[in-house]
Amino acid sequence: MPHSTRAWTPVRRLFVGLAGFAVMAVANASFVAGCDSRPPLREPLMLRTPFPQPQLWAVVPFFNESGVSTADGTRVADQFVKVVEETDGLSCVALNRTLATMQVSGLRAVLTNADARKLREALGVDALVVGTITSWDPYPPPKIGLAAQIYLREGLVNPATGILIDPAGPATAASGSFDASNHAVLAALRKYSAARHQPGGPYGEDIYLVDMGRFTEFACHEVLGRMLSQLAPPAPR
Repeated sequence: MPHSTRAWTPVRRLFVGLAGFAVMAVANASFVAGCDSRPPLREPLMLRTPFPQPQLWAVVPFFNESGVSTADGTRVADQFVKVVEETDGLSCVALNRTLATMQVSGLRAVLTNADARKLREALGVDALVVGTITSWDPYPPPKIGLAAQIYLREGLVNPATGILIDPAGPATAASGSFDASNHAVLAALRKYSAARHQPGGPYGEDIYLVDMGRFTEFACHEVLGRMLSQLAPPAPR
């Protein structure tokens, strides 16, 4: 009997070791699964172009008519570029390229319809966005006012009317005043930010209320959405 016990001891040790490893593996897997309690990721609210073909747009620096010197029209334009890029069916020229083309074309700003047409043709884009900052307050609750116009290239058909675009002036314009103390603005912001913040982050969706850059992004999204809706064909009855 002693001889038999000594012969089986290594086998028993191996069995016990494997069993313990299996138990630890199951426990670790259960621990990881239990810790991953984050909500599932969702698709963010997206805009869509009403034009049947993809388009290339450009954005010029926004004019600052807010009366606040710290409002940066170039930075707002850069954020508007990001929103255009996120729109289904649209892409946008980098702001640095637009600024370089303005310099080569001798344009310090786009002040007239002729300026807009000249820059749009020099860039070779389908549309040019020209905007203005009308109000600006970065301190909580943040506030921003924006107005923008879209100059479309000739030859395009306006989806809303079925008529060729008139290149002499803007095809459409929209504006908005976004005050984070307004409940309607907060409701719209909640829809926009729902899938655009870090899950489990320290601020959650409220990051858009403490970061003026993000709040400006939201405002750009709203203004662009209003302009695109004006260009959309009427819904069938």
